[in-house]
Amino acid sequence: MLLDQDFTQATHDDAPKTILRINEKKRELNEQLKSLTQARAVIALLAAFNAVVATYYYFSDAAIADVYYVVEVVLVVSVYAACAVFLPRRPGLAIGVVLGVFVFYQLIAALDDPTTLFKGWLLKAIVFYWLIRGLLAVRRLRKYEAQLIKLGVARREVELAVSQLKEISRTRQVHTARAKRGEAAGARVVGEEQG
Repeated sequence: MLLDQDFTQATHDDAPKTILRINEKKRELNEQLKSLTQARAVIALLAAFNAVVATYYYFSDAAIADVYYVVEVVLVVSVYAACAVFLPRRPGLAIGVVLGVFVFYQLIAALDDPTTLFKGWLLKAIVFYWLIRGLLAVRRLRKYEAQLIKLGVARREVELAVSQLKEISRTRQVHTARAKRGEAAGARVVGEEQG
């Protein structure tokens, strides 16, 4: 059910305006869900990239055959992967943890060798941008979620879309007196053409 029962039974002239507002909020909510999906993809790619680079360094000639390095990489990749999996349940927490680990990891590497801040700076900037964009999307998502529920959209529909990071479908127009008048005018035109 797209709308609560009380809302679908409304027959006043304000219903089309309300449905337009609902559809606008749904469109905005879908934009935020899209940003969260993109942030989730960035987190998954970050985990995969770290795993591939660590494997390369471990097996290369200049390998860092250190147990501490292996444990560090396994922990970081595990945190990224877990956050990507649990992002739909707690998006703010998941993105915040990834952002914190990412920044902390970059700072620790910079303390060891300050030139690492500038190595791969474009990739680091892109990851930082998408994570910040995801955090902002979480904030706006909650706002649109509350507004949709206040406008009469079923709470379950909104929560289901948010928890699965799937787009919420548009609300169809309810037939009102204006629409019926338009249909009657169309019938008159057809009748006049035939007559």
